[in-house]
Amino acid sequence: MFKFLLTHLIPITCIFAAVLAFLKIPEIILGILYILIWGLCMFLKYTVSNRKEKTLALPLIIFFLSQILIAIGTAYTRLILLFEMRIRMNPESGFKFMYLINIIISGALLILANLFIKKNAANTSKIAARFALDSMNQRLFEVDTNFNSGAITEEVASIQKEEIRKDIDFYSTLDGSARFLAGTIKFQTCLYVIAIVGGCLYGVFKNGYSIQDALNIVCLPAMLSTICSTMSITTLASCVSYTLMEDDNPNQKF
Repeated sequence: MFKFLLTHLIPITCIFAAVLAFLKIPEIILGILYILIWGLCMFLKYTVSNRKEKTLALPLIIFFLSQILIAIGTAYTRLILLFEMRIRMNPESGFKFMYLINIIISGALLILANLFIKKNAANTSKIAARFALDSMNQRLFEVDTNFNSGAITEEVASIQKEEIRKDIDFYSTLDGSARFLAGTIKFQTCLYVIAIVGGCLYGVFKNGYSIQDALNIVCLPAMLSTICSTMSITTLASCVSYTLMEDDNPNQKF
């Protein structure tokens, strides 16, 4: 059963993400899912940082969690656009300009998350994948040389070649996962802009709020969604960076 789920994880994830994105999910369920995903990201970070060997399933897990985050963010944005969220600021409260603080906090988080992923996870994984691909022929040639000289047996040579191919696959897929993370944080940025602009327009033209009151209503839930998503995404990005930095002498290996 576990092997079946692992083999078909990508289509299962896409279907689950589509269900989350297009069905009407209560806000409390989305909040619980945000907390669960962040907890899984932290557990993954703990696992990666405490294992001496590479976590071969890491790229697939990152893709899975990123897809779920995209789906939750889309569903939460839908609630904001339709003014169906329960967590909101009362327009009659005295904090008339609180939306400015919420926008500044959310914007700073999104900018920092984009920079962190671009400068660390994406670039590091790209370099590691390039090293792995460039050194593949040399490493295979060294194995053949050792086998021809009698230093290793045919069985050992086959095992070493298989390990080299696994390394290539791992770093290539990890690079793809890092790029997907970079796309995920950009998508979350677009969702935030859509939630603020669209929610404000809906509040003004549909519910008759002033622009200031509409912004006060939509900015708080949009900020909470941004905080949850950026925390999870940056945790996943740190898993990628830590895996590459803690690899056993990557410069010598590649």
